[in-house]
Amino acid sequence: IEAGATAVEIDVRTSQDGKLVIMHDAKVDRTTNASGRINDLTWAELAVLDAGSWFGANYASERIPSLDQVLQVCRGRIGIHLDLKEEGEEYADRVVASVKAYGEPTRTTAAVRTVEQARQLQKRMPEMKTLIFLRKKEQLDSFLEANVNYVRPQIAWIVKDPTLLTKIREGGAKIHLDATTGTP
Repeated sequence: IEAGATAVEIDVRTSQDGKLVIMHDAKVDRTTNASGRINDLTWAELAVLDAGSWFGANYASERIPSLDQVLQVCRGRIGIHLDLKEEGEEYADRVVASVKAYGEPTRTTAAVRTVEQARQLQKRMPEMKTLIFLRKKEQLDSFLEANVNYVRPQIAWIVKDPTLLTKIREGGAKIHLDATTGTP
């Protein structure tokens, strides 16, 4: 937010007791002072872990945030890109409830894993955008038919077949690229 970014990406997982928490990895081992799977630990157990020391001494007091906490900090300040690490009706219900209560649905994009998940979220919160990180080119038509808002194709596919971009646009989606090299 301080750097002036227009959106922040966060990864959303569920604790054992159903709290949505922000953590990229399925386990806390790499980035906290504990070990175990997020899904096997309660929110009370997760909330007290040191999630900053691994990064540097200045971050030793950092804790794992909940989705609700992050949405509250970001509301009115920056768009949110939710990388949904799990699936299912109950998970979709929790994500939508959290965004409705603490976030800004029109400034939220959910990265989905499946066509079914895209449809679940669109039904529950049509104003929230959906994005697919396309893993297999053969899945493109299914996601376009499901009316996802953004498609992230593999850059190598575009290099090999630039007409893929036209197909995505004509299918009604916008193109979302992950540029990691800094080159055009």
